This record gives sequence, structure tokens and C-alpha cells, in this order.
Amino acid sequence: MTDENTGSLGDLPIPDLRHLHSLGLPRHPRLDAMHFHNDPKSRVPRAAPCLNDSYYVLCEARYALIEGFNQVRKYRANEPPDEWHAAFFGQFYGADVALRLYAAGEHLANAIVEMLGIDRSALKNCRSDSRSSLQAILAKFLASNFPRHPIFAAVRKLGESKDWQQSMNYRNDWVHEQAPQVRGLGIQFKRDEEYWREGRDSGGTWHEIGFGGQGRPDLPVDDLLEFVGRAACAFTEALTAIAANYKEQVLAHPPK
Repeated sequence: MTDENTGSLGDLPIPDLRHLHSLGLPRHPRLDAMHFHNDPKSRVPRAAPCLNDSYYVLCEARYALIEGFNQVRKYRANEPPDEWHAAFFGQFYGADVALRLYAAGEHLANAIVEMLGIDRSALKNCRSDSRSSLQAILAKFLASNFPRHPIFAAVRKLGESKDWQQSMNYRNDWVHEQAPQVRGLGIQFKRDEEYWREGRDSGGTWHEIGFGGQGRPDLPVDDLLEFVGRAACAFTEALTAIAANYKEQVLAHPPK
């Protein structure tokens, strides 16, 4: 039987949450607030519920990752292998991981805003468009205002992760455009496909349309689960670093 705390399941990267457990997540914000009896208006304890939300959503993403792997393995074990169901359920859970990681990132961004006491109105200048996420806005703000802070180091490392970038691009396409098509699901069509083909001959211009082909799927389901799995591991590392910084801030203020 596989131990789910080892950080791996077969060849699939699975985030190891034991370090987060050792940091006391989920945190109790009222107990943490008692450390700030000399500064009752401190916003640091307000980060605790945000960290908790990020942690809980990460746990859900981890479950979805494991379930996606198990579904693919189960259907491929059939005789003959059932690749359609393997691709369908692998895509379902892989997309779920990407969506939850985005949400976990937003919760973590809110935690950082509270930990650093950032004026939210100051973040408006870092918005590039109406759809900018808080995590993207905050990363830009931290680069300008907290370039040497250990929290920014964790944020920057996550943002530079190719797997994180690919997972967030997948999520953005899934929500706003058309997600990359997974192989094994049968006939699929891309939105930007040109249906008519134009040509010229001695008789003039002609147009034809074909029905025998289809758009080539972009993504093996194995690749989807692998890059969202590695992204989950990268996010776990970032959350661990930031939760450790939060714990340091709390312990720096002895309770009354």
C-alpha cells in the first residue's frame, strides 16, 4: 500500500504536507492574536484564516491529483485498456487541480497582504488589466516595494516555476478561452480552426469543406497530471515558506 505522506505516488509528483503540519496549519487566529496584545490593531493575525484557506484548498488539490492518477491507472488496467475513460477522468481531476491551485494562490496572496500590512488601494497601480489576479498584482507590487523580503523570494520562486506557469495558463484557458484538448477523447474541434479551404484554378476561385478530419489533440493526460502535480509541489514549498514567516512573526510577540 502506498504511503500518501512520502511525497510520491508511482511516477506522479505528490505534494508533501508534513512541513505545513509542523507549522501549525490550520492556525487558530484568536490564539495568534493573543501574541499581539501590545498591538491589537496588527493585521498579522488576520492572515491566519487566509493561510488556512490556502492550506485546505491545497489539500483538496492533492486529493484530486491522487484521484486522477488512480482513475487513469484503473481504466488502463482493463483488458483491453479503456483509454477514453482514462483520459476523461484524468482530465477532469487534472483540471480540478489547476483550478484549486489558482484559488489557493489567491488565498495566499490575501495572507501576504495582511502579513505585510499592505494598503490594498496601493495595489491598484499594479493591475495590468481588468482580469489580473491578486497574486499577479501582488507579485508586481512586492518586486517594487519588498524586493529583498523572504516572502517575495518565495513568491518569485513560485512564479518562475515552469510547471506553475503551465498550470495557471491551463486554468486561464479553461476559464476564458478553450483548454488544451486531451488525447484519447475522440473527435474534438478547435475554435480557431478554418473550416473552408480556398483554392484557385482555371475556372476561378473555389472553396471546399472536409468532414473526415479533426483537430489534433494537444495534450496527453499523463502530461497534464504531471505538470499540475509538480505545480502543486512548487506551491506547497511557497506556502510552507510563507507560513514559516508568519509563525516567526507570531512567536516574536510573546503572549500576555
